[in-house]
Amino acid sequence: MRGVLLSLLAVAALPRAAHCQTADPLKYIPPAAQLIIKIEKPRQLLESAFKLPLYDQAMKLNTLQRALDTADFRKFRDLVSYFEKELGKPWPELVDELAGGGLALGVRYADAGTDNPTMLVMQSRNEETLKKFLIKLVDIFKQEQERQGGKSQVESKNLEGFEAYQLDEKIVLVRDGSVLFALNQQKLIAPVIDHVKKLHASPNLESMANHPGVTKSRQLLPKNPDAWFWFDLAWAKTLEGAKGILEQPRNDPIPTFVFAGLLDLGRRSELISGALTSSSEGYDFTLRLPAGYEHRGMDTILHLPKEVPASYSIPSLHPKNTLYSHAFYLDLAAFYNEREKIFNKEVSKNLADFQKQVSKVLPSASFEKLMNSTGPIHQVVIAYSDKKPYKTEPNQKIPPGAYIVPLRDKEASRNFEALVRAGGFLASTQVPLKMSEETYAGAKLLIYRFDETKPFPNNGDPENIRFNFAPTFVDLGDKLLFSSTTDLARELIDLNKAAPASSSSAGYENMSMEFNAEGGAALIAADPQAVKIQLILSQALREAEAQKEAELLIKYVRNLGVLRINTVYYPNDFRMNFRWILK
Repeated sequence: MRGVLLSLLAVAALPRAAHCQTADPLKYIPPAAQLIIKIEKPRQLLESAFKLPLYDQAMKLNTLQRALDTADFRKFRDLVSYFEKELGKPWPELVDELAGGGLALGVRYADAGTDNPTMLVMQSRNEETLKKFLIKLVDIFKQEQERQGGKSQVESKNLEGFEAYQLDEKIVLVRDGSVLFALNQQKLIAPVIDHVKKLHASPNLESMANHPGVTKSRQLLPKNPDAWFWFDLAWAKTLEGAKGILEQPRNDPIPTFVFAGLLDLGRRSELISGALTSSSEGYDFTLRLPAGYEHRGMDTILHLPKEVPASYSIPSLHPKNTLYSHAFYLDLAAFYNEREKIFNKEVSKNLADFQKQVSKVLPSASFEKLMNSTGPIHQVVIAYSDKKPYKTEPNQKIPPGAYIVPLRDKEASRNFEALVRAGGFLASTQVPLKMSEETYAGAKLLIYRFDETKPFPNNGDPENIRFNFAPTFVDLGDKLLFSSTTDLARELIDLNKAAPASSSSAGYENMSMEFNAEGGAALIAADPQAVKIQLILSQALREAEAQKEAELLIKYVRNLGVLRINTVYYPNDFRMNFRWILK
């Protein structure tokens, strides 16, 4: 039954009309919530999705049509049509009138195994439309309960002058003029009604609208978002287990190695907030915390320089048909040299013992030297290529990828080359592998290729997966390039000589990531026959139908555009930005 209620309220949240000056729905939520989600512009947010060319393309896909052909989706669609007919307006206008003043959700977390006290508030811009909607909503709820074979539990109530409906043993709906709110627990009714009565007498009553955390959250976020949220990190840090993961130094080196910067932000922040904004180009979502690179912990030197520039954009690589590109700051030298300050004594000793053992088997340098020889800016890229590394084709094609690590000195290049040669020699004693060298654009390439004339030992590669790879090592002077194919290595050598791509950043950008659908579309289009066969087998399509569906699918994937993610530090705040740019 709760699913029905959510569907019905979703109809109201599918866009604004005139009634009177609307109040902030957050005023109705008492100041005890630990999570707030607010949709400022329901109509704009929904229409931005439905008006996208991508939406029309998606609805033409037989794959999606089949996925949506479910009883729940048909029921939801029928509900929308029902309200449009009964209230005499199309859904965009209904959303505008029913939820044009905004939707707000407040949650206070309870003990495990119990429901979290939750309040949903909808601010209407047309009270008469809201009255009609509420009557129809309650009628549908009654019918649904009776349809399921039970007696309707819906009960009309007058709660100290407020129109209310008890829908089941937990959920209650209450209307206060142009405001409708829902509660999920009986024990919430009395305190919320008391709060609303006081609100009428004192409009500036303490509530989530003027809560200090929410106020600070709004100051961090961009202006006029479509939707936003606030979460009480101060409460979350009191939970069991939070102290162990946030404290410094930690007992576990892995979270520090991977997430030191983020964990430090969580340790120093009392809240986390986020905002979603739509535009004709796509969507922007940002996560923000009120702590930056000032007053940071010692372990953050893994992910930030000791002296942080006010402005820096991390360079990234984008070869043709890029699927994935990632650039990040990771100072391995700091990880090793400052281990006694970052970790506790036991972890620090274990790292020292580990380096002693590893150094025994390294051919030309100690583990300590290798850690100190690499720079902090690392780059990873995966891209589709139509070039074949071998005449023999693998049964499962894997797109080539590469990793670029910066160097602090020339000796480091020689040490890594010795490691690669030693590793290649050992591998050649186990599998049919040949080494060769070549020079391209002034760079020396060390190439390893699998012998196509010899079988893989013990029939260990029946799918010929190895023929996706021609591992290539390149000394770029101030960087080392490790590529899974020689062709990608050559392309990256050319890109390295050109000016590196970077995003625009006013703060210090220490990570950027990009997923590009163009490369995905190229990967799918490279083997249309396989796509067509899969569609025929999975959906029982005729060949002509499968051909058309494959073409639509490739076009749809291509138009998904680019998803860009980056993290940016400022002196006193941090931002993780997600930008989805549609083609």
